[in-house]
Amino acid sequence: MGSTAKPAPSICGLGTVTGYGWGKKHLWDGLVTSEPAAVLQPEFAAQFGRDEIWLATIPDEGNPSDGPSKFSRSLHSAARDAIEDAHERGWRPGGTVGVIHAFVLSEVQLWRDFYVERQGKLSRREYIRLMPSTPITELMIEHGFHGP
Repeated sequence: MGSTAKPAPSICGLGTVTGYGWGKKHLWDGLVTSEPAAVLQPEFAAQFGRDEIWLATIPDEGNPSDGPSKFSRSLHSAARDAIEDAHERGWRPGGTVGVIHAFVLSEVQLWRDFYVERQGKLSRREYIRLMPSTPITELMIEHGFHGP
């Protein structure tokens, strides 16, 4: 009797935006050098009452149409990178597509602007961009992803 069990899900594509740069090529190149992505950031040390702070930051790049923040632009860029990688490996989207994402903090830049630059005054449309689910939702809509 044949098995009707579905194969276990697997990770099909990888996309990254890291302290090494935008795209998985920069990640692999950075890892191969054995150099840390974090560097001494003296300008941040005083803010945290420390002598030294090592911090990895990402360059301010990406497509401006992907959103007003580095977070939104990097999320979209990494997802496109992962989808392209998956397609190159033979993946084709099915009924449900899972998106795995990892980040430390999301819209820090927009929240800072909200409180410091804009004194809490935003339109409704601008305010919704502060929600961490907005970039993920936009990404899913862009690629036609749906599912639980």
